[in-house]
This record gives sequence, structure tokens and C-alpha cells, in this order.
Amino acid sequence: MIIGAGFGGLATAIELERSGHHNFTVLERQPEVGGVWQANDYPGAACDVPSIIYQFSYALDPDWSRRFGSQAEICDYLKRVAADTGVDRRIRFNTTVKAASFNATTSQWKVELADGEQIDCDVLVCAAGQLSEPKIPDVPGRERFSGEQFHSAEWDYSRCRR
Repeated sequence: MIIGAGFGGLATAIELERSGHHNFTVLERQPEVGGVWQANDYPGAACDVPSIIYQFSYALDPDWSRRFGSQAEICDYLKRVAADTGVDRRIRFNTTVKAASFNATTSQWKVELADGEQIDCDVLVCAAGQLSEPKIPDVPGRERFSGEQFHSAEWDYSRCRR
């Protein structure tokens, strides 16, 4: 079982496939692959390293539209790689993991989903990423600020244009 379908989760899934291991599932809470790049869609979102080096060595794309790829272009790249490698068929989208616990007696993980489903597995890889949960900073006086406030991972396009 792999939690997360961003770069880390996809890399794990792809390497399992390449090594002949096909009995796994990827759990992804978002509706598409991409991890932080799927979750953070805000004006100007782009890679901070040259895109030519921000990709899988076995799935090189020499045709980036610009040196620092946009959020949408990175998401498209990840979708394409997931489809080309076939790991997209192993992903359960819109599936949120609530908890995971290890049972030393059975040597298995119990993964609890937000909808109440429980899944047992022998191996668990957590690739949720360090930016998977929006963190609102505790800024003194923030509660008195009367302007718009929201995290870039929860960009409000109804109030703020691109």
C-alpha cells in the first residue's frame, strides 16, 4: 500500500512495477495524480528548479515550455508518466487515509480510510509529502485582519483572479 500519488508515491509504484511487483494499491485523496502540484493551484505556481532536472530519469521530457515548468505542466507530466507506466490503474483517487497502525502480532498494517473502510496490508509506504496539509501560520493579530485569507493549497478563485 502506498499513500500519495505525487512524485514520491508514483516513483515507488513505478519501481514496484518495474521490479515485477504488481500487488499494490496507491491511495490518493485528490482526484488526480500530482501531489503538491495537484493541490497547490494558484497564480504563478511553478517549479523552483529547472524542469529538465525535475523529472524521472526514465521518463525524460525535453520539451518543457519554459525553464521552470508551471504547475499545470508538471501535473500533466505526472499524469502522462502514470499512464505510460500503467500505475494509474492502481490508484484509488478521492480516498483519504485517516490513520494507520501496525499490529506486531500479525505483522500487518491496518489503514483506516475517512469513509470508514479498513484495509490490511503487509507493507505501507507513506509518500504523503511534507506539503500535503496546508499549514496556516500563527501570526499575531491575524484574527483581526479584515482582508481575504486562505492558503495557496486552497486558492479561492471565486474571490481572487489568476
